[in-house]
Amino acid sequence: MNISSGISTFFHDSDIENWSLIGCLDHLVKMGVKLTSEDREEFIGEYKAQLLSLSSRQSMLQKAKTKAHELAEKAECAFKREEIASFFMPDW
Repeated sequence: MNISSGISTFFHDSDIENWSLIGCLDHLVKMGVKLTSEDREEFIGEYKAQLLSLSSRQSMLQKAKTKAHELAEKAECAFKREEIASFFMPDW
């Protein structure tokens, strides 16, 4: 599974109340996706893109659209947290 499909699966399979950055990263790890420091920018871009896509879908519940928009807005700040950085292991 690649990063994009893992993120998509997370949002599709998870309850709106459980949507979070850490939840998404946990999901990827459980699905066997190995995240390295080189994947960080790809993950950030894909995570935000999928959230913005969800927030603009007409078929989504308003609650989901609002949550997706809020997570996208807070993404850059959240990625600076130490517990998030620990998911992206250095390439050795």
